[in-house]
Amino acid sequence: MRVYFARHGETDWNALQHIQGSRDIPLNAAGRAQAQLLADRLADEHAHIVRVYTSPLCRAVETARTVAARFRCDCEILPGLAEIDFGDWEGNSWRAVRESDPAAFMYFQAHRRTQRPPHGESCQDALDRLLPDVGRVLRSTEPCGGELLFLTHSAVLKALLCHLNGTPFSSISDAYTLGNAQFLTLTAEEILQKV
Repeated sequence: MRVYFARHGETDWNALQHIQGSRDIPLNAAGRAQAQLLADRLADEHAHIVRVYTSPLCRAVETARTVAARFRCDCEILPGLAEIDFGDWEGNSWRAVRESDPAAFMYFQAHRRTQRPPHGESCQDALDRLLPDVGRVLRSTEPCGGELLFLTHSAVLKALLCHLNGTPFSSISDAYTLGNAQFLTLTAEEILQKV
């Protein structure tokens, strides 16, 4: 079974290059247009989406509902899809974080899998909630010719790809680039092998 993972549309904080993390920032006008384009691109790919699962954050929920409306299917919140909590760094740019505390930033970059920002989560923390939720959904989905979409966030998607592909987490920013409202196509089988 094909499984799609997509990132939400743009927010004002994306446009300003601020770290959003767990902050509940809504889509802007460009993000709403991107959500519609995501639905169009999935339709153009001949996707047969029968259910959409989304992060609880409003930028993801609005994007997910736009896609679900296009495919006339249900949309369900899945808590494990929430973005990584970047703690005290949220609201800043990555550049500002690097300039304010270069040593902490460099250590974080080198140890992304396990290192947490102050009062935040690591990539492993995110995977520890993401993989059980996604695995449970995939194991309980009856093969019916339909496909699923998981609507989530950039850091979660990059962490998932590092996990699935064996990419060093220290290379997470260079190895994967996912723009707003972009999607990935995977299979349930390749995900369940690594859950």
